[in-house]
Amino acid sequence: MKRGIYDIYYDELGSCEPMTPAEEKERAASIARLRDERDRLERKPRARRDVARLAEVQTALDRERRAFAKANLRLVVKIASRYQKSSLSLTDLIQEGNVGLMLALDKFDHARGVRFCTYAA
Repeated sequence: MKRGIYDIYYDELGSCEPMTPAEEKERAASIARLRDERDRLERKPRARRDVARLAEVQTALDRERRAFAKANLRLVVKIASRYQKSSLSLTDLIQEGNVGLMLALDKFDHARGVRFCTYAA
């Protein structure tokens, strides 16, 4: 039997474990610290900018954001499945949801005490 795109995607979701509230808070704080450090390094004049440290911080920030997003992929699928009766296919809905997830991650403020899934939805 031929496997469809949904089967492959849902298999991938099986390896995406959701975060506990404590892990979410810790990772969101880490993302905020890395983002602040990156911004601080970018504000320095080019001649005095530590390019190697800036690259390290950006790599760490990308890694944290990817892990945070991966832990919330099930949320995207759950919300997208609610709108499956619309004119868009489930694949398109999931793709748009992933874009929305990344935008929500950029604007998420962990200090407010709200879970990310509540904020993103």
